Amino acid sequence: MNAAKVATETGLSDRQFLVGTFLANIVAAVVAPIASLRMLYRHGGLRLHYHYATRLARWAWDKYIGWFSSPAPPDIKAALGIFGGATFTLLLTTLYHRVPNFPFHPLGFTLADSLVIRKVWFSVFLGWLAKGLILRYGGHRVYWSWRPAFVGLVVGELMAAALWLAVDAFFQKQGHDVFPGFPPL
Repeated sequence: MNAAKVATETGLSDRQFLVGTFLANIVAAVVAPIASLRMLYRHGGLRLHYHYATRLARWAWDKYIGWFSSPAPPDIKAALGIFGGATFTLLLTTLYHRVPNFPFHPLGFTLADSLVIRKVWFSVFLGWLAKGLILRYGGHRVYWSWRPAFVGLVVGELMAAALWLAVDAFFQKQGHDVFPGFPPL
């Protein structure tokens, strides 16, 4: 989402963004396993943080083994909950695209109970409030003039995270909480 926002603000065409995203995914798919294996063999899996070295690696397999060894009957309440959530999201999407100045984005509903949003909800609220106040009292012209500042905040957050990851890598340390709610890298 952040990359799409930066691409829009910098004027990249959809084709350039798609090609860039595709190439970035290919590079990540090649580099990430090599880097992970190199780190595991160099430092030892038991010396690395348990969340990344063992817990994430076993999580899916343990879940699948549990499902296959003792399957549960269909959960009607869960199915109704999924159907209700999908219906409400469709309603929000329709209202967002058809009602001028509709204040709620459907992504807000779908992400509302995610781990990261639980940690950064107040920042999201402040961004929403600032946007609303700027639009109400300054109008669209002022809003468009402030957009680079808000994109700068997002890019600045990403650059700060990258800086601290680089500092950790340079000093061969770990412990900076770059992503809220997740164990430090």
